[in-house]
Amino acid sequence: MLGPVFFLNVAYHAAVFDLTRISLYGFDFPLAAAVRQAPEPFQQECQRRCRHHADEVSRLIRLGLKHGTKSFDDPFCFTAAYEASKIQIVHATTISPREQFTSAQAEANIRTNTQLMSLMGRSGSSVHVRTRSIEIASHANDATNRT
Repeated sequence: MLGPVFFLNVAYHAAVFDLTRISLYGFDFPLAAAVRQAPEPFQQECQRRCRHHADEVSRLIRLGLKHGTKSFDDPFCFTAAYEASKIQIVHATTISPREQFTSAQAEANIRTNTQLMSLMGRSGSSVHVRTRSIEIASHANDATNRT
């Protein structure tokens, strides 16, 4: 039951950072040109929100890793960790390159994200497959014990 709860929270933050990443330099999306013409306070707020939600994904990963891999039975968690890392790198190097705290926080978050990605494997499917296999084996074991 832990996996779906983590997935919902990670998916929410990933959706917000995905929508606001067009405000970051280095992401060349068709709408990025329109955002560059928006008022500076709007751009800054989008950049702040993007980084905040990427950091929240890392915080959730850090929290979930305390419970092992059962928090991350959906492969999307791998994708969210990867995308959050990209945002944290771009933000730390283009928006706030001189802010020591922001860079240190980005580095810690990227290490956390990388830890999860390493656990999940290259495609993000190994944890998902492993947990599903354990669940199937467990249910088969329960059925055998009942008869």
